[in-house]
Amino acid sequence: MRANRLHIGIGVDQNLPWPTLIERWRLIEALGFDSIWDFDHFNQPSRPDGPYLEAWTLLAGIATHTSRVRIGVLVSSNTFRHPALLAKQAVTLDHMSGGRLEVGIGAGWFVPEHDAFGLYFPPPGERVSRFREAVEIVDRLLRQERFKHQNAVPVLVAVTDGLPTVPLRLGGDPLADVVAEGRALRRAKVACIVVDASRPGAAQASCGHELARASGGVRLPLTELAPDLFDELDVML
Repeated sequence: MRANRLHIGIGVDQNLPWPTLIERWRLIEALGFDSIWDFDHFNQPSRPDGPYLEAWTLLAGIATHTSRVRIGVLVSSNTFRHPALLAKQAVTLDHMSGGRLEVGIGAGWFVPEHDAFGLYFPPPGERVSRFREAVEIVDRLLRQERFKHQNAVPVLVAVTDGLPTVPLRLGGDPLADVVAEGRALRRAKVACIVVDASRPGAAQASCGHELARASGGVRLPLTELAPDLFDELDVML
């Protein structure tokens, strides 16, 4: 493995009462984990009929009830928010947390929640294209760039008062396709690594298989996971 550093984070489903979530976050931090994550779903995929709090609103709570761990949404669905809005939320949360935010972006995959909330769910090719576009927009806005975007997204200007060190994470099978576009996006870290207990030493991105086919994404052992592009490896439990 050629990663220079290994970080261990843990995800906490937002299906518990508020006081219980606070206790759990504080315990995770006290145990020494590097990061805490919640999940960007409007319905919990494994229990769609149960309660589930909204990810970015809840993330503000994680920011105010912890002091050391890095925090983030694993990962923000590009089908839920305009990328400029996501960048603005990210800058705000980064200030609230004292610079501890990790920004994660994914293409979106859970069809039932889109149907339940009346949200458009694009076909695979369009999702990959929109994902690539959103990553570029969010990346440039977090860098304080001012620019005009001429495609499907209206004219955008830089987010104000941003912190230039907000890390950007790409989640899902379109990762290789987006990174292959080059440019400054090579600074993005790999996210959504899920350890497969049945295959020791293996990992996979977390988006659906139809996106993998559309974008050329593949499952890779950890030893082969883009070692020439990334010098850090995060494992999320």
